[in-house]
Amino acid sequence: MSTATPAADINFYFDPLCPFAWMTSKWVRMVAMQREYRVDWRFIALRVLNANVDYDSHFPTEYEAGHTAGLRLLRMIAR
Repeated sequence: MSTATPAADINFYFDPLCPFAWMTSKWVRMVAMQREYRVDWRFIALRVLNANVDYDSHFPTEYEAGHTAGLRLLRMIAR
Protein backbone atom coordinates (compact mmCIF):
# COMPACT_ATOMS: atom_id res chain seq x y z
CA MET A 1 0.00 0.00 0.00
CA SER A 2 1.46 3.36 -1.05
CA THR A 3 1.29 6.33 1.31
CA ALA A 4 2.62 8.81 -1.24
CA THR A 5 0.52 11.87 -1.91
CA PRO A 6 -0.70 11.98 -5.50
CA ALA A 7 0.80 14.69 -7.66
CA ALA A 8 -1.18 17.89 -7.94
CA ASP A 9 -3.00 18.70 -11.14
CA ILE A 10 -2.56 22.41 -10.42
CA ASN A 11 0.26 24.15 -8.54
CA PHE A 12 -1.23 27.47 -7.45
CA TYR A 13 1.26 30.08 -6.25
CA PHE A 14 -0.13 33.06 -4.37
CA ASP A 15 0.71 36.00 -2.17
CA PRO A 16 -2.12 36.33 0.38
CA LEU A 17 -2.25 40.12 -0.07
CA CYS A 18 -2.69 40.02 -3.84
CA PRO A 19 -6.30 40.69 -4.86
CA PHE A 20 -5.68 39.08 -8.26
CA ALA A 21 -4.51 35.88 -6.57
CA TRP A 22 -7.63 35.94 -4.39
CA MET A 23 -9.94 36.26 -7.40
CA THR A 24 -8.07 33.57 -9.30
CA SER A 25 -8.07 31.22 -6.28
CA LYS A 26 -11.87 31.35 -6.23
CA TRP A 27 -11.94 30.28 -9.88
CA VAL A 28 -9.34 27.53 -9.25
CA ARG A 29 -11.44 26.11 -6.38
CA MET A 30 -14.52 25.96 -8.63
CA VAL A 31 -12.62 24.29 -11.47
CA ALA A 32 -10.94 21.84 -9.08
CA MET A 33 -14.31 20.72 -7.72
CA GLN A 34 -15.88 20.38 -11.17
CA ARG A 35 -12.93 18.52 -12.71
CA GLU A 36 -11.81 16.68 -9.57
CA TYR A 37 -8.38 18.30 -9.76
CA ARG A 38 -5.99 18.24 -6.85
CA VAL A 39 -4.58 21.68 -6.07
CA ASP A 40 -1.26 22.24 -4.34
CA TRP A 41 -1.48 25.71 -2.75
CA ARG A 42 1.95 27.34 -2.58
CA PHE A 43 3.07 30.65 -1.15
CA ILE A 44 5.08 33.29 -2.95
CA ALA A 45 6.18 36.67 -1.67
CA LEU A 46 5.67 39.53 -4.10
CA ARG A 47 8.07 41.59 -2.00
CA VAL A 48 10.83 39.03 -2.60
CA LEU A 49 9.97 38.61 -6.28
CA ASN A 50 10.11 42.40 -6.71
CA ALA A 51 13.25 42.90 -4.58
CA ASN A 52 15.19 44.40 -7.49
CA VAL A 53 12.35 46.61 -8.70
CA ASP A 54 12.22 50.32 -7.91
CA TYR A 55 8.84 50.52 -6.17
CA ASP A 56 8.64 54.32 -6.51
CA SER A 57 8.74 54.22 -10.30
CA HIS A 58 6.82 50.97 -10.96
CA PHE A 59 4.02 50.71 -8.38
CA PRO A 60 1.44 52.89 -6.66
CA THR A 61 2.60 54.37 -3.37
CA GLU A 62 0.97 51.82 -1.06
CA TYR A 63 2.34 48.69 -2.77
CA GLU A 64 5.74 48.58 -1.07
CA ALA A 65 4.23 48.73 2.43
CA GLY A 66 1.61 46.15 1.47
CA HIS A 67 4.13 43.74 -0.03
CA THR A 68 6.37 44.15 3.04
CA ALA A 69 3.42 43.48 5.38
CA GLY A 70 2.70 40.41 3.28
CA LEU A 71 6.02 38.92 4.38
CA ARG A 72 4.82 38.92 8.00
CA LEU A 73 1.52 37.34 6.98
CA LEU A 74 3.31 34.63 4.98
CA ARG A 75 5.42 33.75 8.01
CA MET A 76 2.28 33.35 10.11
CA ILE A 77 0.52 31.23 7.48
CA ALA A 78 3.55 29.00 6.96
CA ARG A 79 3.83 28.38 10.67
